[in-house]
Amino acid sequence: APIPNDVAMGCVHPDDRDMLLRDGRAAFETGKPVQSRFRVVTPEGIERHVLGHAAATTGSEGRPVLLGVNRDITDDVQRTAELEAKRVEAEAAA
Repeated sequence: APIPNDVAMGCVHPDDRDMLLRDGRAAFETGKPVQSRFRVVTPEGIERHVLGHAAATTGSEGRPVLLGVNRDITDDVQRTAELEAKRVEAEAAA
């Protein structure tokens, strides 16, 4: 069953909601799939990074819906940040 928009957006980090809504509107307006990077906050208050792919389609009730897949990329984001910190540290030491 589809996840209601207010429920889905309630999980999205407040700073990323406008961007994600813009991406969703773009999918409906252009008919092209969109890719979005955003954060969600778990019920425990933990921030996770997500890469989402979505396309506009028509749901079973005839209403427009976004159909997509989200992948947790938190580990990738953390590794990239660690590598960048080490690079900056190495440059400073040189």
